[in-house]
Amino acid sequence: MKSLSYFLLFGLSLFSCIDDKDYSLSSVDVKPTILIPLTNGSVSIRDFLNDKDSSYFKADKDGLLSLVYSENLLSEDIRGLFSIPDVRVDNAIKLPEFKLPQVPEDIRLDSITTLVDLQLSPEQLSEISFSGGQLSFTTSLIPSSNLDYELIASLPDFFSKTTNQPLTIQGKDPVNIQLSNYIVKLNKNKFTLKIVFVLKKTTSVVTIGANVNASYQVSLLGMNFVYIKGFFGDQVTDIPASTLDIAAFGNSLNKASISFSQPQVDFVVTSDYGVPVTVNYKIFEARKTGAAPVAISLNPINPVLLNSPTTLGTSATTSIAITNTNQVINYAPTQFYYQASVNINKGLSVGNNFLADTSKLRVRLNVNIPLQAKASGIMLSDTVSVDLSDVNQSQIEEATLKVKITNQIPLDGTVQFYLADKDYVILDQLLTSEQTSLIKGSSVDESGDLKTAGLSDQSLALDKTKLNKLFSAKYIILSAIMSTSKDANGNFVDVKFKTQYKMTVETGISAKLNLNVKI
Repeated sequence: MKSLSYFLLFGLSLFSCIDDKDYSLSSVDVKPTILIPLTNGSVSIRDFLNDKDSSYFKADKDGLLSLVYSENLLSEDIRGLFSIPDVRVDNAIKLPEFKLPQVPEDIRLDSITTLVDLQLSPEQLSEISFSGGQLSFTTSLIPSSNLDYELIASLPDFFSKTTNQPLTIQGKDPVNIQLSNYIVKLNKNKFTLKIVFVLKKTTSVVTIGANVNASYQVSLLGMNFVYIKGFFGDQVTDIPASTLDIAAFGNSLNKASISFSQPQVDFVVTSDYGVPVTVNYKIFEARKTGAAPVAISLNPINPVLLNSPTTLGTSATTSIAITNTNQVINYAPTQFYYQASVNINKGLSVGNNFLADTSKLRVRLNVNIPLQAKASGIMLSDTVSVDLSDVNQSQIEEATLKVKITNQIPLDGTVQFYLADKDYVILDQLLTSEQTSLIKGSSVDESGDLKTAGLSDQSLALDKTKLNKLFSAKYIILSAIMSTSKDANGNFVDVKFKTQYKMTVETGISAKLNLNVKI
């Protein structure tokens, strides 16, 4: 203790000998280190999806995400195969030559029965319920005469939709009847028309000269149907070529090599047509920019015979599976393209067919892809604004980019930070090629489930030139090329992407300042 006391006394005496006028401090140089935050937050796999893409992803009770996608490819009718031509019947009844002092009551002098053919081919219709059209009836005497008469036009195969009574027209004045009120029963496109000439009763002398004819015309014009029945013949019609854009895959997978473990893709075809329909896909392929298309194989094999309903007003469905599902989905298409034709009654000569004017052929694509896969070359990007105007750049002596990432998502890869001005023009890239391996994917077990999070904590030196451009930048564009995690032997395995997995990212600039502080 005595030695310590002597030491303190010696020190005090020494300082008492110094004159403060001879020694004073006006400033001091200090070099503190500060941290300038850039980004701090966490992202999940859903954050890698744009708003449109994310709507297609569903999570099961364990959080496993699946791409669930359903889209109508086609709603097509085959009405173009069926049009009913206009029909005209021009004929005349030759009247007998005679003279009577009077006609005490109406007399039926003669009649003609005609089997009228709608002139359809190859259809052989048995019934039409009309939705439009007009039946016109006119008559006249040749040569012209003041003979009191009328014609009765009977169409026993036409029935009123309201009264169920057959259609009869009586008179000699022109008559127009709307066919929308009627149903006609046909015998292989034919119906019966019976015309009866009636001489009206009169107390006057009636004379009918030689070569007098009662001419008549029956016209059916502009016929449309609510439904038709019968045999429609063996006919073929083309479905217009069509392209379906598939937004669900986005752009992230355009250049990726990817393999999903359990993709499910099928088509469900719904037919309202009571007729055997065979669809022949002349071209059916998956497409994306910059790659050759992939042909789609089907089961049942192409051409596909569709199930048909047995009752008018009902539908029948046919499921069609893609047999090369893995090839198609791993290709990550952005479009489906197809050209097809429809063949009805293929190879048949008889049948009981029906269709309504509202009948359609509807094709729906269903995709269900659990996100359990192995992949490489997945491209992700994001843009963040940056403002370092509060920092005096001239005081920074050296700087280091600090990156700390805790990653539960089974993706690792390289990241580059691009510096951009206010117009998004790239000024420079922040990292050298040796510095970009920042994201370490989580490790997974043999089932693809999370074992441990990937950890990355790095300090990357920034040279003066890049630092200067960082201070002039307004945006940092983050671009990553990702691959799924590998096993202990360096092999890709099918990893699971679950909604609860997150990647926490902290980035900042550690800057050493060179300050001269006034005292």
